[in-house]
Amino acid sequence: MKKLITITLAIMSISHILFAQKVTIKGNVSNSPDPSVSINTPLEGLYFSGQNAEVKSDNSGNYQYTFDVKTPGFATVINNFYPVVLYIEPNQTYEVNYSKNAEPQIKGYNASAQMLINSLGVGQEPKMEIEDLSKVKGASAKIEFAKKAERQKLQQVEDAYKNKLMTEQMYNALKSEVENLTSLLLSTDFFFTYREDYEEKENGGALFMNEYGDAWTKLYDDMAHSKTFLSSPGLPRMMVYYCSFSEIKNTGKLNFNKPGVPGINDIKLYKENIKGNLLESAWANAIIEGISMNRFEPEWEENFAEFKKTFPQSKFTSSLSPYIQAVITYNDNLTKNNPNVKFLEGLEKAKTLKEVFAKLKGQVTYVDFWATWCSPCRKEMQYSKSNHKELAKFGVQTAYISIDKDADHNAWKSMAKSLSLEGLNGRVNAAVNKELYKSAPQFKGIPYYVILDKEGNPIVWSAKRPSEKNDLFEQIREVVEKNTSKK
Repeated sequence: MKKLITITLAIMSISHILFAQKVTIKGNVSNSPDPSVSINTPLEGLYFSGQNAEVKSDNSGNYQYTFDVKTPGFATVINNFYPVVLYIEPNQTYEVNYSKNAEPQIKGYNASAQMLINSLGVGQEPKMEIEDLSKVKGASAKIEFAKKAERQKLQQVEDAYKNKLMTEQMYNALKSEVENLTSLLLSTDFFFTYREDYEEKENGGALFMNEYGDAWTKLYDDMAHSKTFLSSPGLPRMMVYYCSFSEIKNTGKLNFNKPGVPGINDIKLYKENIKGNLLESAWANAIIEGISMNRFEPEWEENFAEFKKTFPQSKFTSSLSPYIQAVITYNDNLTKNNPNVKFLEGLEKAKTLKEVFAKLKGQVTYVDFWATWCSPCRKEMQYSKSNHKELAKFGVQTAYISIDKDADHNAWKSMAKSLSLEGLNGRVNAAVNKELYKSAPQFKGIPYYVILDKEGNPIVWSAKRPSEKNDLFEQIREVVEKNTSKK
């Protein structure tokens, strides 16, 4: 009997390890302009940019997402473009609350340690550190500067562990991630050092490689042999800089106008130089990053087929499939006619913004200035399309106005159709584009939004983005109410 109990307990213990357990991430966004959160979760402990869930909050601003986890790893919660990174462990609950004008609050399991993760800069662009490191000259001096900062961070992790603020598993993972952050910091700095100090010089590439080539090579050699970099949220950015490094090394310069599909060009480089698990992860993440630019090149379908052939048992395949289906749907839409995607023919003949806006009078209009080459624009459009029903309740129309060049006229029309930009669509000429950049209030580039009254007069310049749903709807409501009171 005792032997049977021992065997049963052993099986239960193995099952506990092998089978997924639940993790819950919850919180409140009632004081945030965006009523939803995006949550990226680890895939069997590995970082994968395609492992995302969009979670909407309820009427009180509360959200909750429960999911299976086999292996601990880093998760990222994003609301209104503000990321919070968590180290998640099975059977635990984590809480992240967002406010409009304050830092997100982290509560729940290991809250103090989770706050340490974010103060260390895990999963974030190390802007301040890059600025400080840029003042240091020479590869050896830069490495020593970065290593000194690394030692300080490791001491913070050590102190937190000694004070029992984290588990041993989290402690080991965070120590490794601090080292990964140093590699990412140096790789980022080396890239910008080339751009700022060497790119314009004669034989700049050779001069740069003479000073930084060995150091940069070692960063990627270490990464290739690392058992933890595949779990790092910094992996995709590290691989982007790998492509830049390889290009400088092989050609002596950077070429931002290479033919072909950018992400697929990167994958070709990966296949030539790396292998095994790193190639699988880098390739899968590159597919996501490439498709997320929302250009939906048909070549991605063939590339995915090659990925599946190369890695027939890949854990990434099921998560990649919806992204490939989006590519297929996009290209299918090129041959379809959606009557709700309406084109303002001849808008490019308008000579001023005032003339453009006059073409839109009749309803309160939310104007979205964008371009086919603008990735942030296309990302915002996913929110914009989901806002259409709410705007329709206000009697508001959406106008998508492209600033693409004349040579890209057909590409613009094709993208508007394929993205199903329901509403009014038009393209302006170079003169209007110049006026927009020069004269539009608070203009810092596209995407850029304006709210017009029924007469085509701009009422709100630099209006809220589609992703800032609550604040945008409040702006719209005020404009509609003012127009109604004029009757």
